[in-house]
Amino acid sequence: KSVIFELSDTPGLDGIHFDYFRYPGPGCSYDRKSLELFTDKYHIQPQDSTRQWNKFRREALTNLLRDVYLTVKAKHPGFVFSSAVIGDYDIAQRVFLQESHRWLAEGIIDIIFPMTYTGDLSMFTRWLKRHAVSLPGHLICPGLMIYPDKTLLQKQIKIARAQHFSGFSLFAYSNLFREHLPNDTAIFLSDSIFTRPAKLPDLTTRQPKHFISQVHRFPRFPTTEDSIRIVCKITGVQTSSRLRVVSIWQDEKFQSLNRFRMRQIAKKPEYWYTPAKVPPQQAGDTYFLRIVAYNPQDTTLFPITSDPRQIIVDTPVQMFGQNVDIGPPLTLASKAAIDRQGNIWIYEPNKGLRVFSAAGEEKPFSPIISYTDQKGHLNRLTNVAGLATPADNQIAVLVDKNGSAVVLSGDNRSGRLRPFCSLPQPGTNFAVDGRNRFFVLQKKGWYIADAQGNLMNRFQFTGVHSPNNIAVTPGGEYVFVACRTEGQVHVWFKTGSGPYLNYRAKDNLLCQNIGMGGVSCGGDGTVFLAATPSGSVRVLNSNLETIDFIQGGKPAVQAPRLAIASPDERFVIILEVGGTTPVRMHKWEKQNHKGH
Repeated sequence: KSVIFELSDTPGLDGIHFDYFRYPGPGCSYDRKSLELFTDKYHIQPQDSTRQWNKFRREALTNLLRDVYLTVKAKHPGFVFSSAVIGDYDIAQRVFLQESHRWLAEGIIDIIFPMTYTGDLSMFTRWLKRHAVSLPGHLICPGLMIYPDKTLLQKQIKIARAQHFSGFSLFAYSNLFREHLPNDTAIFLSDSIFTRPAKLPDLTTRQPKHFISQVHRFPRFPTTEDSIRIVCKITGVQTSSRLRVVSIWQDEKFQSLNRFRMRQIAKKPEYWYTPAKVPPQQAGDTYFLRIVAYNPQDTTLFPITSDPRQIIVDTPVQMFGQNVDIGPPLTLASKAAIDRQGNIWIYEPNKGLRVFSAAGEEKPFSPIISYTDQKGHLNRLTNVAGLATPADNQIAVLVDKNGSAVVLSGDNRSGRLRPFCSLPQPGTNFAVDGRNRFFVLQKKGWYIADAQGNLMNRFQFTGVHSPNNIAVTPGGEYVFVACRTEGQVHVWFKTGSGPYLNYRAKDNLLCQNIGMGGVSCGGDGTVFLAATPSGSVRVLNSNLETIDFIQGGKPAVQAPRLAIASPDERFVIILEVGGTTPVRMHKWEKQNHKGH
């Protein structure tokens, strides 16, 4: 803080821009000072309440920003504070503990620059809408990456302008001005798009008298047997009969809209609640909640809105119960499989292929860092694209080797990897059905190869997609692809048999936003959808009906990337999105119809 205060007194300095103003991931920070402050405040340990631990860390950033902002603004009202924030807001607040929408609503930042750096136009548009819908009228300036494709940049500028933001920024200067001289892209922009001087937004932020600082639902994880009540806190509100507060609900497919009038709690006028509870809903239903407060006689300060909240209706019976977090912390782990002995195989890019027992104890031969190819040459194990459990008692490892795809077979007793077969083309991920057929994911589609690696069929995506992973049911009836572009899980169903398997696309699986999450299939056809933005894993039966949700726990599931079941489905391992920090595996075990 002292550095910021000193800089703010520097003549000629207009403001300060915060970069990397976030945690590097949920695995940070467990330093002694942070733990002391947390335990002194809550009298618990971080593993006792992930919710409180996350709140504590988010508030550490927010409190720092509030302190320096109010202190400097009191002395230098025209001094500007801005920040570059994660473009995907759901990932920002859940993984990086960055609540930039709260900063804007509270008026402790003048403008934010979401780093919406992606060449995927659909994903780019969804990221922008998440910011625009949440905070209409606030100063938000999305950041656009300057790609070599001028047409792509032109389309993104058009999309950003249509959202009526305060403007947009371009990253980076060096992509337009090599050695401080305009390149072809800079000239193109100047001649075709930026033909007139831009009108700069007024960055003089006024402290809002009111903002919605808290939104709570009761119960926290509602089931089909529960009614739901909402309570919110509007900071700065005194007893006022003129203020109107409503909660607005939309269902998962954005087809129905319900409004519930909220009442003020007499003894705590800053709190409002829904006197009428939302009745029980069906399992798997997802609703979006927003609080809107307005005063018809004061249009300068109102309306104010809360950030949208997602509410998932769980089943009353819990199939899986949390056991413990197991194994060591892992960094950037996203590829995993469980063999038929219950051993857990996980690829950690910087350390190799690691193998753990079902209890989380690392095998003596782990990590595996090399393999022998068909010529007897020793190769370093890199570029692992996927892990899968074939029908035999081994593990299958997909490796991208110099632009070609090689499948290795892993021995769960020795850890030795040996060549199994070559595939027609490299892939970004793969799955194996009960007949050892390979379903290989690529950027523009997926293909099927038989157990010898011979091509059987190929399927192309319609439009541009950013697929996360692929899964197939044991019998090959369904193929699933988790796609970050639309936040959906795409489905294909088998239409025939024979030497060339045919599949036809059907409706997407019910999932509001899969985010960075993935899909997997259990031994009896159970499907697991790891939805990163909601912090939950949806469980479906072989008929694709929701039968359970895995959420909460101690420590809680926070930002699941992948949930995989043992072949006998006795337990499930969940890998988290950890940013750049290491995180441990969650282990959930099958229950005997134990209720929540």
